[in-house]
Amino acid sequence: MIEIELKGLNQLLKDISVMPSKLRRNALRSGIHKAASNVAKRARKSTLFQDKRKVLRKSIKAKQRKMRRFEVQSDVYTTAPHGHLIEFGHYIVSGPEGGDQEVLGWVPGQPFMRPAWELHKGDVLRAIEGELWRGILRTARRWARQAERGRLSRSASRALFG
Repeated sequence: MIEIELKGLNQLLKDISVMPSKLRRNALRSGIHKAASNVAKRARKSTLFQDKRKVLRKSIKAKQRKMRRFEVQSDVYTTAPHGHLIEFGHYIVSGPEGGDQEVLGWVPGQPFMRPAWELHKGDVLRAIEGELWRGILRTARRWARQAERGRLSRSASRALFG
């Protein structure tokens, strides 16, 4: 598994500290999953590998993970049993499985996930930022409606007025 840590998110997280934590988490989760879906879509459209029966292309997916309270994670993966062999390369062997096998050669990898990430990693932060701003706007509209009706919650009034 390849883990990626995004830099530059700290300032954005400071800017949204007035949002309730649940809303902040949901906006982050939505933004990260949208970005992962875009990476998966780019990997499916890749021309860097041959896939005559389209088995590998159809198996590339993005999935949200349930994490601990303040963690957010989305994975891009393939369910095809040969996906890792194409991505990283493999040996060609002959002989019975588990017995004496002879190595005939090496098939170099045809990366399709890594290039999709490299092409799309700049968009990931923008997608997260966009979802966070949408979350801020939704929260502001909801608080405005609540304030008009005189039903602003305690947590919202604490966040707004200290």
